[in-house]
Parts: sequence; C-alpha cells; structure tokens
Amino acid sequence: QDIFYPMGSVGRSSREGQEISWTFFQQHFDEIKGMIGSASSSLMDACIVSCCGRVCCTNKVDQIESFFKEHPLPRSSRKIAQMLENMRTNSSFLKNLQDSPLKDAEFWDSL
Repeated sequence: QDIFYPMGSVGRSSREGQEISWTFFQQHFDEIKGMIGSASSSLMDACIVSCCGRVCCTNKVDQIESFFKEHPLPRSSRKIAQMLENMRTNSSFLKNLQDSPLKDAEFWDSL
C-alpha cells in the first residue's frame, strides 16, 4: 500500500528526480502493475500521479499520453485523463507567463 511513496519522494525532489521517477515507472510498469494487482485503483492512481503528475512540458505530456495508450489501465483511465488535462493546462499557463512582460525584471522594478 505504500509503494508510491518512494517514487513520489524522488519525483518531487527536482526536475531530475521527476525524470528518474517517470523512467523507473516505465521500466518497471509490469512489476508495479503486478504488485498492485486487484487492489484499489487508487494505489495505481497514486503511483501514476507521483511519477509523472508534475510535468509541465507539452512534449513530455504527449509522451506520457502515448505510454498510457500503449499500456492501458482501464481502472485508472479517469485519473490519467484528469492528470493529462491538468498538465496541458499548466503547460499552457507557463507558456503564457513566459511570453508575458512578467518574465522581465523591468516589469517588477516598475511596481
């Protein structure tokens, strides 16, 4: 039941940690799926969100979506869809911020 805690801790530690956690999830997907078995789908949901829920890059979101199309998890499909939507929203928001005057020191100095 605590399987997702180590993956989440690594994934939340830094960008590099997030990449390590996601790579681990992909490489050990069948093992993780087997450990969770028929337990509550919330355990798999927690693993998924812990390993890739913080992504904020459109290319990476597309890669994650492709992975779950190739490795379907019907019991987690709603959580995956919500997570992908959230990541795309965050990616769009980040791009808007990066394209706005808010990124310039002059904007903040003028306040």
